Amino acid sequence: MRKKQKNFYDSYDALFSKPALFTKQEKTYEKNMPKLKLKSIVMIMKDSAKTPSKSKKKEKKPAKKKLSMILAIVFLVIIFFVIKTANNSSGSFSSYSDEYIDVYPLKEGTVNKTSDKNFSTPLALSINDHSIVTNNGYVLEVLNDADIEIQKEELSVLPTNDKYANYFYIAYIPFYSNRRYERSASMFISGNITNSLNESFIKDKNSFSKAYFEKDIGEVKNGYVVTYKEGEYSKVSISRFFIFPDETGLWLKADSNEENTEKLTVENTLEEVKEVLGNDFTFLDENFTFKKSE
Repeated sequence: MRKKQKNFYDSYDALFSKPALFTKQEKTYEKNMPKLKLKSIVMIMKDSAKTPSKSKKKEKKPAKKKLSMILAIVFLVIIFFVIKTANNSSGSFSSYSDEYIDVYPLKEGTVNKTSDKNFSTPLALSINDHSIVTNNGYVLEVLNDADIEIQKEELSVLPTNDKYANYFYIAYIPFYSNRRYERSASMFISGNITNSLNESFIKDKNSFSKAYFEKDIGEVKNGYVVTYKEGEYSKVSISRFFIFPDETGLWLKADSNEENTEKLTVENTLEEVKEVLGNDFTFLDENFTFKKSE
């Protein structure tokens, strides 16, 4: 038999040995690791968690002291500003009261209520052409060539005893001659006209606000309030007022067009005032009529 001839690749493989694809390495760390009991490890971990380091203990006390100091400083600053603000406000109020005086001309004119008030029944107005009708039986007629320009949608107000009673500007009434503007009046309504009609004046001035009463119209007290404000440019106004028994009321206000108003003083009688402000009184009397409604 013939011997089997060696293949070239067999000779090559015999000359060069092939390395193993994967070699197993021993895990030596398991041999070197000290064998500690599980219970001991757990105890050590608990002790380390409970016992803080000395450096941490030392840091807590200074932090608390610093926080306390900051809070104390903030508190003192707040107290300082509160006291300072209170002193300033009281000082400004006292300076105002030292310089100004509040005047209630209708109170000084001894207006007293004539009946018990029903605080649930309002004074209400309705406007029909040139007639301003109240819900308690009276009408204010606007005469001659004039417009009534309503300034407020709700034309009613409840009676009140409030010292600072609300009042409302309800109408602007301009007058014309051949439709050329001449002058105007403003109309107001109040839940307590005695408290609402007031003025503030600088003390030691000749300024004043004084009420002059006319004959009652039914149960309605009425008249004029003349206000004179002295200054570089003195200002005078006249208010025609109507006060109902529950102290609700309305008034018309017009600025004076007269000169020489410096002649006015608080001691003047109504006749003396009319001598100085004749045209102003004529304007109000000829253009407005107040009466009981039919």
